[in-house]
Amino acid sequence: MPTPIPQALLSDNATRYERFRALPNDNTLHIMWTGWAIVTFVSASASALIIVGIMTAPAVRSNVLNIYLVALVFPDFLFSFCCGITCTINAAAPQLGIHHVPWMCELQSVYCIFGFVASPWMNALSGYEVCRLLHANKWARTYVGPTIKMAIRNAALVYLWAMFVATWTLIPGLPHRAYHLIGLACLPAGYDTTSEIFFWLVFAPAFLLVPLAFILVISVRAWKEGALQHASRARSLAVFYMRILMVFLLFWAPTVLLMYIVPLHEVWVGWAGGTWSHLQGLFSALLCLTK
Repeated sequence: MPTPIPQALLSDNATRYERFRALPNDNTLHIMWTGWAIVTFVSASASALIIVGIMTAPAVRSNVLNIYLVALVFPDFLFSFCCGITCTINAAAPQLGIHHVPWMCELQSVYCIFGFVASPWMNALSGYEVCRLLHANKWARTYVGPTIKMAIRNAALVYLWAMFVATWTLIPGLPHRAYHLIGLACLPAGYDTTSEIFFWLVFAPAFLLVPLAFILVISVRAWKEGALQHASRARSLAVFYMRILMVFLLFWAPTVLLMYIVPLHEVWVGWAGGTWSHLQGLFSALLCLTK
């Protein structure tokens, strides 16, 4: 793991990789972690409310699309809840946090990337089923959705893929490591040319680009077929899932931009990107309440 560098010791010609590893002062870190702890616990509570609400209502959980909805919200809950615990430890007892305990850093990277990967892939899976429903509705065909067991199996496969990608940082010899990104959170990022190439050509497609491309393709196809123009419950359901998808894109696109692409001359920019990503779970949960 590359050694973090205090921001005060950065030279004017510091490399991008050095800026990624630069640590703010202790007081700034305490404020940032405290803020994240509050936001993440609120977001986790909202996600938990949706999960419990669906799973405790037999009539609601009997709908397979609601099972997909639970599977979609769960990664947001796990990411936010675990991050809330980590941020609380970092702020209250820094000696036990990610800067001093290596396995804490590795653990944070794993649960964060699990949530990052599972969310877009579950969006893609849910979007596929909604587009199938719209297609059947347009052509007056009977929609035969997956059974509950099939939905659970599909979600489990997504979770297995997400966990596999999340553990890439633990594989010896792979140019993919987690470290203290701007001192705030342990996440994988490039630390030299080889790791940068791996990040954008292998990790980024596995995490976001492939499911995003799939979502765009099936969405454009549904639009061109005129499937969204049919006024029915199917259209209402499609609009609901499109809102969930738009929330995902609205929150994650700026996060990736602020934390990985925009030069990090100011640590608060990266903090804002991380905060914006944590709010995604909260807003997705609030949208679920309108379903």
